[in-house]
Amino acid sequence: MDNPRVIAGGYELLTPERKAEYFRRLTLEERHDVFEGHLEFVLALRPEIARRRHEAYPPGLVRVVRLP
Repeated sequence: MDNPRVIAGGYELLTPERKAEYFRRLTLEERHDVFEGHLEFVLALRPEIARRRHEAYPPGLVRVVRLP
């Protein structure tokens, strides 16, 4: 239990603050590995996302807001 990356006590302790604290402790390479893992998971669920990568956004999807 000396490893700071081990969270014991169940899922109820995985608050957004604890998750952010854990992520901040990771090195750049470890953060990249986490990102890559999430990306592979998303692409496995929805492979069409990779094919739509270069499509133009439909009109009205992005709204520009300017301060007065």
